[in-house]
Amino acid sequence: MEGKVINNKLFVIKKKGEGHAGKVYKARLLVDTDYGSKGDVVSIKEYNSWVLSEPHQVSRIDSELQSSIKINSDHVVKSYELLKLGNDLVLVMEYLRGRTLSKYLEEENELSFNRIIEITIQILKGLVDIHKNELIHRDLKPDNIMVMDERVVIMDLGVIKDFNASTSITGSKFLGTIKYSAPEYLFDEDYDHCVDLFSFGLILYELIFDESLISTKYWTMNIVEHYFYKFRGPSEYIKHYTEFPDRFKENERIFFWILLNCLLENKSYRIGLKIIIIALKKRIWNDLLNWEIFESQIIRYQNKDLRLSNYIAIKDIQKLLSKPIPLYKDDGGDVLWFTSSDGNIIDLDLRKGRLKTLPESIGYLKELKTLNLVGNDIEYLPSSFSKLKSLSYLNLVTNTLISLPENFNKLSNLEDLKLDLFYGKQFPSVIAKLTSLRNLYIWGHKTEIIIPESFASLHKLVVLTLWCDSLILPEDFGQLKSLKTLWISTEEPSKIPLTLWQLESLVELNFKVENFTTIPSEIKNLKQIEILKLNGNSMLNTIPSEIEYLENLRILEFHDTDIKELPIEILKLNKLEEIYGTSEFVYKSEIAKKLKEKGVNVVSYRIETRRETS
Repeated sequence: MEGKVINNKLFVIKKKGEGHAGKVYKARLLVDTDYGSKGDVVSIKEYNSWVLSEPHQVSRIDSELQSSIKINSDHVVKSYELLKLGNDLVLVMEYLRGRTLSKYLEEENELSFNRIIEITIQILKGLVDIHKNELIHRDLKPDNIMVMDERVVIMDLGVIKDFNASTSITGSKFLGTIKYSAPEYLFDEDYDHCVDLFSFGLILYELIFDESLISTKYWTMNIVEHYFYKFRGPSEYIKHYTEFPDRFKENERIFFWILLNCLLENKSYRIGLKIIIIALKKRIWNDLLNWEIFESQIIRYQNKDLRLSNYIAIKDIQKLLSKPIPLYKDDGGDVLWFTSSDGNIIDLDLRKGRLKTLPESIGYLKELKTLNLVGNDIEYLPSSFSKLKSLSYLNLVTNTLISLPENFNKLSNLEDLKLDLFYGKQFPSVIAKLTSLRNLYIWGHKTEIIIPESFASLHKLVVLTLWCDSLILPEDFGQLKSLKTLWISTEEPSKIPLTLWQLESLVELNFKVENFTTIPSEIKNLKQIEILKLNGNSMLNTIPSEIEYLENLRILEFHDTDIKELPIEILKLNKLEEIYGTSEFVYKSEIAKKLKEKGVNVVSYRIETRRETS
């Protein structure tokens, strides 16, 4: 090819490189064209014969040309025209004087912070222009990025794809580079433009650390699969094991933030490209982005799911510093800010954000319906919390909450409350005034929970879960006439009144109380009960004959008890479907045999119980 003249238009000067699909040459224009004057230098790509032998590959070449024309970006290589040369095809492209990013990294030692920022912004601008035209690059890597003195350009659009085209690669050859591909693309799952964001994160890692995230020349699909499924992906690795070079100590926070958000295995949580560009160009990360990273970053805003990172983009960037937004700031003082314009937020998920306080301005969120604060370090709720009149779901399983505000009962629409009481904290009496409650979950560690007499006023309560060391229930507990599901689990002896066994509306009862030895005859009052779980009551050895009155009972469990036999009256329960019992009962009892003959599933099975906090 060197020294040849192509279509009386181009003179091939010399070979510049070679890739999987073909060779790239430097050439000079012999005539004036729409894209250059006589004497101008261009690049040409001569495709290998195997590429041209497959019809779908030829269509990809044309797609590369059309995509480049459509993008028209200073940071994406320009393609000009496709020339036919006998049986061969030649793509004429912009000539770039520089080094590939991979070569640049080999020759330049320890890039400065400013140089990384310059390169990063230009890569991101190129990706923004690609995505703006509803295209996905799919093969972003250092070999496909050209670095020049003042310009950085994304190259090789050979596997670019339209947003609306099928994302499945099943049945076709893998297109791209395994080492720089996102998990959803590698494993042939539904993917979108976020695959390019993941690839960018891996490239940024190399810019910072002068090495690949996993340095191996034997990068195969097996290694990748092992990496993602055993180590939960690069984001987890960076979060727990990454130590930045000393030269970035003052600015490592921005790199950490970008890497963590770009390399999330779940594509839905990856941050927006424009947000990174804004932060880097305006040099405002110390004020704007110096926040802890939430494990869950979903906010519902005006009926749309948005990541906190994208929520920044909704605001006028010029006003951000003077008008704070709802993100967690870690340098003391208020950890969140809200303004009246945030009043349309419906769902706020701040789990595991290590928040220590909530601001008074949270009262602005007039439309807030669900708030998840599990795993934070909050000790007190602000008085303005009572202004959240629309709040219906609240998760306060934080293990640090000391008390609830006195006006907490003004949350007149609160239906679902999860709360923990650690290390001797008293049961908040104000809960008994939340008459709208339908679901109450309380977990106490090293705590005796004392339920007050006024608790019976929760006449709408449907589900109640009480996990604690010990428990004292009031005598009027049986007046909870709407209660359908009750879960009680204690580690120490507790005071359980007989009225518990008079909850005629109960459909499911999970009951484990230390030193519980006898089920009272009042069990006959549970006429609506369908599921009765007595697992873990190690001192319980009998079930009374009054069980015959539980006509709706479908499931009975009593593993990890001392029950070896059931009363013969159990045979009268025609709706009984399953019994999970002790091995002594299952394999030795005559009643068990007769139940099996009736078609009841009688097995010895240990059900693991777990505390739900999310």
